[in-house]
Amino acid sequence: MTPSQVREIRARVKDFDDPVRFVIASQFSRKFVLYYNVSSDTYAMNDISAATLFKRRRAAEAIRKLFGPNDCLLEVRVMKNSSVKRVGRYRKPLLKRRRKKG
Repeated sequence: MTPSQVREIRARVKDFDDPVRFVIASQFSRKFVLYYNVSSDTYAMNDISAATLFKRRRAAEAIRKLFGPNDCLLEVRVMKNSSVKRVGRYRKPLLKRRRKKG
């Protein structure tokens, strides 16, 4: 194999082994969080395992922008036993404030 092919294979293996994924979520309270599932176009209530896990942040962000301002991205990790663990805290996206005219 050529050196460029070896580099490509190593990059793909490294990408495959990365446990970080992204989930689209909408939180109403601390105990009530909806996680988005792209394949069925539905939200799962308080069940992160039913959500779509995005490998690429840019792809998740592009889909999140199609929804309202209350949805955000959560960073999660896929554990060795295939369970999903939240890494970051839920952060609501910042809304643009309107200035008063006058």
